[in-house]
Amino acid sequence: MKSFQFIGYCLLATSLTAQAPSPTVSNLPIQQAREKVQQLEKEITEALASMPVLPAKDQFESTADYRKRNQAWFDLEAQRVTPLRVALEQFKQQLYLDSSVKPEFVGYDADSELETIRIAGESCSFKIPAAAARAMHDSWGGVSLAHSLTDDEVQTAGRQRTSAQTPPTDQAALV
Repeated sequence: MKSFQFIGYCLLATSLTAQAPSPTVSNLPIQQAREKVQQLEKEITEALASMPVLPAKDQFESTADYRKRNQAWFDLEAQRVTPLRVALEQFKQQLYLDSSVKPEFVGYDADSELETIRIAGESCSFKIPAAAARAMHDSWGGVSLAHSLTDDEVQTAGRQRTSAQTPPTDQAALV
């Protein structure tokens, strides 16, 4: 049974695990996030290609002298490339709604406070108090899955996933 780290439900419940703070769930659908990441990667590649060649460091030159000699290059990189890399990193840290994958309720064990669901054919379990589990079950039709983009997915942002595949990360949230 694959274990997912479920972070929250409807963005109202407190974190269901104490391991990590809840990341931001974007309103952007995951496919649009993939497209935006692909665009950012293209812009980073273009920005790097437009940069002048960074001269090599001489063996008799200290790192401080090298940075001083090439400060204009580093300033240009900070101006052109760094904002794009920051934006890309922000996209990687968010969760995105994925309407192509619907979680399916399997059952709840009140003694162990363990809810079991199925995502894309794989069973997943997580701990949740009985009252929150009941509320989630009562409104199950409105539950959606959100997950982050993996590093592999970010590097190949345009790649499509089929609904038979599991979510591309072990960090997911029911929202």
